[in-house]
Amino acid sequence: MPGSDTGNPILQESPEPQEFDLLRWVQLFWEHRWWIAGITAAAVLAAGLYSFLARPIYSATATIYVQSYSRTPLNTYNPTGATSWMEEEKFYNSQAEIIRSQAVMQDAADRLKLATHPGFREMQNPSDAWRALAAMTKVETVRDSALFKITVSGPHKEDVAKWANMVAEVYRDKTLRDALEVIRRANEAMLEEARKMQEEYVRQQG
Repeated sequence: MPGSDTGNPILQESPEPQEFDLLRWVQLFWEHRWWIAGITAAAVLAAGLYSFLARPIYSATATIYVQSYSRTPLNTYNPTGATSWMEEEKFYNSQAEIIRSQAVMQDAADRLKLATHPGFREMQNPSDAWRALAAMTKVETVRDSALFKITVSGPHKEDVAKWANMVAEVYRDKTLRDALEVIRRANEAMLEEARKMQEEYVRQQG
């Protein structure tokens, strides 16, 4: 009939799935066994040399407690100037930078005499040992506390603990000096106010 397809439908044959030829792969591995063995041996040798030559890194941590005094002001005078929890948080956040500051690191390096330490004598400028100490020092806060962890990492196994403790000691001494200075200034301010009040009292009595 016109318009009708009287031809036979063409059936498409699907390709036969290829089977995994295990024997062929075994032959390939056997033919290239020396090349594969050489690559494997080279990788093992490189890993062994790295483990032997790489300098081990040791770490030591000192934990310190930081007191802002914002909750216990002296004679209603707040040495840190913190008047709210937000300002107190800013105070604590700033301490990590102060610990790693040049003032603290330089003092620690001087007390430890790092400029003459074998690990620093090869520096172009040994007096910059404090910079190397700062680079080896990491400061972290303990969440929901006033504790700070000072971690010093380096290849000197016998020294990193001493260095971490020294950084903590220098920071403690610095904060003590700062607190005493603030108290001294506060005392001077109160004495000045007392002097003015006394003069005013004498003037009124006269």
